[in-house]
Amino acid sequence: KKENDSILLGQVDKFREDVSKLQLDNAKLSSKLEYANERYQLLNLQNASQRKELECLREKSIQFTSSLAQGQSTINTLTQDLLSAKEKLSVSEVSCQSLRSERDLLLEKEKSLRSQYEHSVREQRDQNVLLTNLQTIQNNLEQSRFEEKAQLGSQLERLEREVALGRERLVG
Repeated sequence: KKENDSILLGQVDKFREDVSKLQLDNAKLSSKLEYANERYQLLNLQNASQRKELECLREKSIQFTSSLAQGQSTINTLTQDLLSAKEKLSVSEVSCQSLRSERDLLLEKEKSLRSQYEHSVREQRDQNVLLTNLQTIQNNLEQSRFEEKAQLGSQLERLEREVALGRERLVG
């Protein structure tokens, strides 16, 4: 019976050791499970935060895409306006050059007419009646020249303003 008790006591001691080891293993596993649960909750929180951030980034991306489309539309409009302004500037420059050429011709004509007038005055100095008629003609010519010059001057100023405005638009 002693032998039996001794065997039983040995087995009980072994069971106690096994139970202690199992309790220790159980405590370790419980600790690991608790750590894993905390880690899982932390990862869930991070995942939710990242989802919010991803949604925010998606909204920003949509806004940037919209802004980019608006910017491209504005660029297209401005490009068309620039081309139109260049065409108008080119037409204005041609018109301005034409008016300058016409002005130069009129100045040459004026010079020629003055020369003729002076020659006529020298030849007919002694004839008062003809002098009066020539003075009337001179007055009429000067009036006409003045009106043409004023008209051309105002046209030239208007075209030069348009050219300057067109250049400012090109530069700006």
